[in-house]
Amino acid sequence: MIFNHLWWLLLIHIFWHFNVYFIRGTWPSSNYSSIQLLGLFQDEVNTSDPTKSSVYSSAMFKAAVLLSQQYNITIEGKYLESQTEQMGGNTIDALSATYQTISASNIVGIVGSEFSREPPFIADLAQKVGIPVISYITTAFGLSNRNTYHAFDHTVPSDYSFATAMYEPETFPESTKVNSYALFAFDATWPLIQSLHQYCSTFITSSLWCISLTGSSYCFNRRFLNSNAFFDTINSMTFLGVSGPIQFNMNVTDRINGSYYFTQNSQTISNGMNFISVLGYSEDHGWQRYTGASAIIWPGDTFSTPTSVAKLRGVNLSIGVLNSVPYTIVSTVTDQFWQQKQTLTG
Repeated sequence: MIFNHLWWLLLIHIFWHFNVYFIRGTWPSSNYSSIQLLGLFQDEVNTSDPTKSSVYSSAMFKAAVLLSQQYNITIEGKYLESQTEQMGGNTIDALSATYQTISASNIVGIVGSEFSREPPFIADLAQKVGIPVISYITTAFGLSNRNTYHAFDHTVPSDYSFATAMYEPETFPESTKVNSYALFAFDATWPLIQSLHQYCSTFITSSLWCISLTGSSYCFNRRFLNSNAFFDTINSMTFLGVSGPIQFNMNVTDRINGSYYFTQNSQTISNGMNFISVLGYSEDHGWQRYTGASAIIWPGDTFSTPTSVAKLRGVNLSIGVLNSVPYTIVSTVTDQFWQQKQTLTG
């Protein structure tokens, strides 16, 4: 499986012992193939610097392409290559960058993007051209409609809860040293590679090329021939990814049977208040206690499940907002007194 061969690639993006930006150095290239995958990644708001999550995810996107070369996976006799574009959160800029790249290169699949407002436009553009888009971070529930987004899938679960990436503890680094979205990025890239390889294998005895883009270099006139057959191949793929089982289908764009969640319980420990994992959820088994899970401590420091509903009377609550990109966007605005202040949107 991938775990046995991926250790050295995973070391690329484990930056807790190194500077995160070391990864932005030169990546090796192979035979400069014209067949490429496009990765869309996020910059910090109002800057041209990538976020740490973006650096990790971009690294794993490139790592997946390099791994395909190590496995000698070729398309029409050539290795796949990768291109990346940095997005700043502006939908028009994201669409423009994607448009220009598709017009100038033989892009056969897209990984990204990070902001939930961008994928609907990117997916519509990709569907018109006939190439698939797999997002590794977008969680908007509206993107799950297969009838609307025929060319779109996502590896991160479509939910407001944070999905914790599963890992095999004997050979895998501890979870605090691995960015979950980087794992989802790898698992968004690998099905594109595998399905493209499988799709093209049906052309071995044919005189036709499996990668056939018709029309001019103008993006909206380009068409990937037999795109429906390519999409069907993606929906029939099943494999064990680095974040768990990966599978899609023709009914929804969501990942099937690959979602895992933890419920955490607020508990007082020696160094203060902390959140402790007490339950695990999977689509196969629902909510269950798992090996090593702590007991649930209920209000009043009791292990007994309450039989009534807690009520607050005469208590003033302070509501805090957690600033977490891309769910919260920090913008600097100027008020009527020409004073600059930060606002939160999300």
